Amino acid sequence: PEGPYNAEFAFSLAPHVHILYTLFERELKSTNPMKKNSCAPVMLAIVGHASRLCNIDTVFSQRAMIQEVTKFMIRFQNNFIHLLSHPKATQLSRESCCRGISALRG
Repeated sequence: PEGPYNAEFAFSLAPHVHILYTLFERELKSTNPMKKNSCAPVMLAIVGHASRLCNIDTVFSQRAMIQEVTKFMIRFQNNFIHLLSHPKATQLSRESCCRGISALRG
């Protein structure tokens, strides 16, 4: 749903959707730069895992988590670009963003 993060709603979701909802609606919207910087490696791990599985065998693309990542591919890409241009981004965050964008491409 639109609006602020709703913890009750988040816990009613399936685990893979709960992770993405919390990441997009709470962590990435945080004003704390350390919290924002920590999102890039997490997004890279999610996108990289999904990309690796799809490249191994197309059967994996039927998994719920992979479909959820595919559904939010544009949102992942926009967040990677936003974090990449963030003035307080760390080197690890920038590297994770670059690798994440390339994982979305592959």
